[in-house]
Amino acid sequence: MIKCEVCGKELIIPYKCKYCGGYFCVEHHLPEKHNCPGLVRGKWKYEPIQYREKSFIIKPSFKPQSIYRKKLYFSRREIVNLLISIFLVGAIYISNYLFLIISYNRIALILSILIGSILAFILHELAHKFIAINYGLRAEYTTSKMGILLTAISIIPFLPIRIIAPGYVKIISYKYDKSIYGRIALAGPLTNIILAILFILLSKIHHSLMLASLINIDIAFFNIMPFPILDGSHIIKWNIKIWILAMISTLLLWFLCHIIT
Repeated sequence: MIKCEVCGKELIIPYKCKYCGGYFCVEHHLPEKHNCPGLVRGKWKYEPIQYREKSFIIKPSFKPQSIYRKKLYFSRREIVNLLISIFLVGAIYISNYLFLIISYNRIALILSILIGSILAFILHELAHKFIAINYGLRAEYTTSKMGILLTAISIIPFLPIRIIAPGYVKIISYKYDKSIYGRIALAGPLTNIILAILFILLSKIHHSLMLASLINIDIAFFNIMPFPILDGSHIIKWNIKIWILAMISTLLLWFLCHIIT
C-alpha cells in the first residue's frame, strides 16, 4: 500500500503532487506542506528533479508572468483600472472644492487639487504594490463595480458624505502574515504623510499647494482608521505603537496646515 512520503500514513486514496510526482496524505498534499522541490515561492524554477531514480523537468501549465522578473509590472487591465480610478478621484476633489474654485476663479487652485489628489491616490496604491512585490507576493490593482459606483456618485457637488473607494491592491499569498501585511498597509498612508510634508514645504512657493497637502492628509487619515478592509486594521494587528505614531503624525500635520493657512 502507498504511504505518505511525509508522515508515513498508509493511503487508501493517495494524492499525487503535480509538481514533484510524490504521493501524500490529505494533510501534506499541498506543495507548501511537504516542502515541494518543484515549486519555488514567487517564481517558477526549471530544473531536473530526481525522483525514484528518474529525471524529469517540472513545467507549469502557463508561462511565468513577468511580474516575478521585474520590480513593478502592470497588466493592460491594471493600467485601465488605474486610469479610471485616477479620473474619478480627481473629479471628486474638484467637486469637493468647487465652491472655493468658483469663489476665487484661479487655475492654480484646480492644478493644485488635481496634482494633490492624483499623486495622493496613485502613489498610495503603488506603495502597497511595490512593498508586496518586494516581499515576493503577487500584487495587482483592481477595481470593484460597487466601489466605482459609490465613487462616481460622490462626484455630485455639495454631498455631505463622499466615498472614495474605486479599487484596491489585491495581494495573492499562501498565508496571512500580520507583520508583512502590516508593513504593506503602512506603506500607503506613510506615502501620503511624506507627500503632505513635501507640499507644505512647496506651499512657500505657491500658497495653493497647501490644498494638495490637505488632500494627502485626508487620504492618510481615512486609511489609517482602524476599521476592517482599511489599512489601519492591518497596521494595528502588526504593531499598535506604529499605528498610534502614524495617527498622531497625521493629526499634527492637519493642525499644522490649518495654522499655516
